[in-house]
Amino acid sequence: MLSKITNNLCEQAFLVNRIVRIKSDVIYDISVPIIPMDISDRINMLLRAEADEKSVSPQYWENNFSFDPLPVEPIDFPTVAYVFNVYCEEEAETIILSHHGKLRSCVFVNNEYIGESVNASIMQIKLNAGNNIFCYLFFDFKERPALTVRLNKMANEAKAEYVSLSKNNSIAKLYSENIMRIIYHKYRMTVYKGILFSFDRINCDVTQDATLDVVDYHTNKVYASYIIKFNTPFEIDLSQIDFGENQKQAIIEVRICYEKNGEKYFLREHFYTEDPVMGKQRFLRECQAILDDPNILQTTRIYLETRKAALLATDENDFESLRRDLWWARFALSEIMTGRYPRDKYLPGSNKIFFKSKIDNEIYHFDVYLPHDYDESKKYPLVLHCATNKSMCFSDRCEASNYKSDVIIANLTMRGVTLGSYIGEASMNEIYDIVKNSFSIDEERVSILGFSNGATATWLHAQLTPHKFAAMAPCTGFFHSDMIKNLTNIKVFDIESPADQQYWKNVQNHKDAFASIKGYSLIETAAYKHRCFRHVYVSRNMISELAKHKIEKYPDDIYYRAIHNRHLEAYWISIHSIEDQFECGDVEAHIESNDTITVSCSGITGFTVNIPPQITANQICVCVNGQELIFDRCLGDEI
Repeated sequence: MLSKITNNLCEQAFLVNRIVRIKSDVIYDISVPIIPMDISDRINMLLRAEADEKSVSPQYWENNFSFDPLPVEPIDFPTVAYVFNVYCEEEAETIILSHHGKLRSCVFVNNEYIGESVNASIMQIKLNAGNNIFCYLFFDFKERPALTVRLNKMANEAKAEYVSLSKNNSIAKLYSENIMRIIYHKYRMTVYKGILFSFDRINCDVTQDATLDVVDYHTNKVYASYIIKFNTPFEIDLSQIDFGENQKQAIIEVRICYEKNGEKYFLREHFYTEDPVMGKQRFLRECQAILDDPNILQTTRIYLETRKAALLATDENDFESLRRDLWWARFALSEIMTGRYPRDKYLPGSNKIFFKSKIDNEIYHFDVYLPHDYDESKKYPLVLHCATNKSMCFSDRCEASNYKSDVIIANLTMRGVTLGSYIGEASMNEIYDIVKNSFSIDEERVSILGFSNGATATWLHAQLTPHKFAAMAPCTGFFHSDMIKNLTNIKVFDIESPADQQYWKNVQNHKDAFASIKGYSLIETAAYKHRCFRHVYVSRNMISELAKHKIEKYPDDIYYRAIHNRHLEAYWISIHSIEDQFECGDVEAHIESNDTITVSCSGITGFTVNIPPQITANQICVCVNGQELIFDRCLGDEI
């Protein structure tokens, strides 16, 4: 039976396609990281070839996009385990990327508890020579869990030029992989419980002692210290700690410190202990003192006013809601008072920027990462990240991985349909304008990237306004097939995987069109299903590569197709409008010499040439669809 669920570790990345599902009646307790006995017995039966072979089934189809073709059946059991074996010819350092939707799972390898995974996990572990039994234990689910798993040797993964999971490259790993994670964290009354674990068993020594400090958030005063162990439940009774005069109004920070690759990493959880009715009054007094300061940043003012308004709207008789809104309000105020949130100038690292949208008068926020040595007198490359949702905070991940960069990274948290209903595009442009007006960016070195619908936004934003971007890195998104040549003067890093069949097929169907784009590179990555990409598509190498390129403001050759009358400009040429009877307008323009431009066009009412610096003659010949027109330079720089 073991042979039926064995996957051999190869010299390239692969997807696990042999797996067994085991149902259990055990109600699993995450605070006891042990495989339930009935599941453990079943795994032993697999090893002895005594299990029912009918339970074996792949978790995805090769010719479809579903992860889980197992027959639908009622969920009448609280725990499910997915089990498979990986056979290694010799001991190997490996990297394992798993995805299982929004469900929680506990991961065991060779009966050793690795940790709890939420949504996805990236494990870096050393596998034994011979058999290695993996067990993903799912619990607390309302629908039957699905699972997809990708494996590779770390040495092979590190060879990837731009997309890599290696410890020295990726900055977009989940928190639970890039740093450790506290799980099972409960704060009831005065007791805080948790388990510290690491999915990285290669770069982090899980036998080390970690320190847990209970700290005053404002002053950094340490009230109490403890020693904890990885994968071992801990419990702190905060009622036994003397907080002095702050006993009834403290913001407590539980700070865990450990080492990884010789660097110190920190985890933080925060709690607020003040009586909420009294705390509300104190917050309003302290908040108003900051709002009265005329020098605070607009984002800071909006941030505080938003928290203040939410707190004022909360019913004081609703104790739980009042405590929740007071916590958020108090935390915002404390961030500003302690210098963790910008007050009168922006901070290096992650900045959450609040603004009132001119589109709908609603309050929104986005995130900006500023270089650690950010200096307003310098100009920095800008990378725009088209996020798939509001929770994909790029800059927080940079900080979590101790990332240092000389690039500004802005999160475009989009609203509306991606370039469809046009509110999506409008929101992207609004944030971009705020970034340009607020930070010291080099407008000649602006790049854009994104994953999935963020990649679609990346493709279309660049195709419609190619003069805005020097480079782009879309990862598995859809492009407009009729506007591929619009990207002629942009460096394109197209990240795709043959296993992500729908998007891969789309690219392959248009490979001839992409072949005509001199700056196009297809980055083929092995064995990635679509949703797995979201955790790894950004790497330090890619950020550095995007930042290298400059916008070619005056290219010798322009190919531009306009598909509606809102986007009509490309570099030094702009279309007046599309003719009524045409669905699109096309312009192909070439600088032939210092006095000659040739233009082929169709479906347009006219166009304007902003004379590029390559043209130095006093008399200029513009050949339009074979007809030569002569213009004097003395009449101006526009034709």
